[in-house]
Amino acid sequence: MHEDTTDEELRTNVRAHLPQLHKMPTHVREMPIREVVPRLVDHIVGEGVPCPACKQRCKMYRRKVTSAMAVWLVKMVLVWDGTGRDWVQSNHPELKNRGGDYAKLQLWGLIRAPKNTKRAGRWQPTKLGHRFANKKATIHKYAFTYNDKYLGKRGEQITIDDALGSKFNRDEIEVAL
Repeated sequence: MHEDTTDEELRTNVRAHLPQLHKMPTHVREMPIREVVPRLVDHIVGEGVPCPACKQRCKMYRRKVTSAMAVWLVKMVLVWDGTGRDWVQSNHPELKNRGGDYAKLQLWGLIRAPKNTKRAGRWQPTKLGHRFANKKATIHKYAFTYNDKYLGKRGEQITIDDALGSKFNRDEIEVAL
């Protein structure tokens, strides 16, 4: 069983990213940063709030693995298994996608990108991602982000079948190699 991120850990993680506001020019700020952080931390859940310093919308997002992301993961694992376990290009014919939501699978530690930027657009499943796609592991239902930064995970444990929903059957997803 995986540990949930506590409310206090989420608040601490948000605070760690809020001080980036100090990089704004003084003339843009309408309020000192030391007054901004405490006001925002408890109000960025839900609809969020406008930042009193810069007026940018401050919101913590609760993400979940969508059925499209789950299908992409299963297909990527199948391609990866069938091609000698090398990096899989995101534009592989079997991985047709609309948008880049599949990249959010990194929030759960299900896929990884190469550290070398010359290999952009390539992915590999992690051990957890491989196990999850093959019905051998569970993950938290939600991952939280703020300002494109990972904050933590929470919620019940879900399987790949839960993520796929009623539209897809894991055992019927195939790829042509």
